[in-house]
Amino acid sequence: PPLPVLLEPDHLSILKTGTRNGFAPAAAGLPGASYWVLVLLAAFGAFWMSGGHVLAKRILAKDWQATSAIPAGMKLSDVSMYIEAHGGSDVLFVAATVRNEGTRRDRAPELAITIKDRTGMKRDYYLGTKGRIIAPGESLAFSSRLPAPKDR
Repeated sequence: PPLPVLLEPDHLSILKTGTRNGFAPAAAGLPGASYWVLVLLAAFGAFWMSGGHVLAKRILAKDWQATSAIPAGMKLSDVSMYIEAHGGSDVLFVAATVRNEGTRRDRAPELAITIKDRTGMKRDYYLGTKGRIIAPGESLAFSSRLPAPKDR
């Protein structure tokens, strides 16, 4: 019987037009539907975990107002800050009052404080207004305890 002839693969065949690699079946086409479902689920999962849930929440709530915009009539007053030793470590106490001097009910703005130590390192903390609704003429007093910078 004649000996079988082993074909050596042509490694440069992918560069030639009109030729096909001998190792891929001629019927090989696009991946199946399960592959594309898996790709779409992976893309959606990455989008959702990287902040898509916030976008979806805003779309459903129709809340396109910027979070840094302070509503008209909101005034911040009675701000006090002091450092105190508490439980063996220093704690920064921050207290203030937000008052609605406008003519309509509005959401208390999100307040943030930036603490900078002597080395120039900055830390941002959000204070406890929690977006509460304040009626005209009413006020919201709040306080927060934050870790104090090591060098006071």
